[in-house]
Amino acid sequence: MSIDSTSVRIILARAIEADNSKPHGGKHITLTGYHSTNQNLDVSEINTSKFTSKHGNKFRLRTGNEAKIEKWKGVYTITFKSERLDKFSEELRDLGFSNIKGPIYARTKWHITLPGKNEKQAKEYLEYLRKNKKYFYLVKSVEKNKKFTYTPL
Repeated sequence: MSIDSTSVRIILARAIEADNSKPHGGKHITLTGYHSTNQNLDVSEINTSKFTSKHGNKFRLRTGNEAKIEKWKGVYTITFKSERLDKFSEELRDLGFSNIKGPIYARTKWHITLPGKNEKQAKEYLEYLRKNKKYFYLVKSVEKNKKFTYTPL
C-alpha cells in the first residue's frame, strides 16, 4: 500500500515523544499501519477505551507474553503474544480504524522491530525490557509528504 499525502497510524513507542527524526519513531509496536482514512477518526475515543481504563496509555512486556527473538527479512525482531493488544485491536476496528496489525487482522505476531542485524544486541534488549519493566506509550503518528510527527495520546 502506498502512503497517501496524509496518513495516520497508532503505535506504542518506547518514549512518550517518539523520535521525529526517524520514519518509524524508533523502537515501537505498530497497532495500525498508515492509512488515509485513519486521519478522519477521533483518536480521543482511544483514551476512554478498555485498553487505557486499567493501565493508562502504556504497555510493557511481561513474562506471560512468550516474547522471543526471531529474524524477519534479515532484521532481528522481538515477537510476543498479548491478549490485551488482541482486544485493543478489536476496539480499534470498532472505532473505524483501518490497516490494523496483529494476529487477528494482519495474521502476524505482535512485534518490536529492532534496528540492526545483531542477534546478541536483540537478546540484550529483550532482557532489558523484561528486567527493567520498560513501557511503550500510545502515540499517534502522522505522515504528510514524507514528514513524520508523533503526538502522545
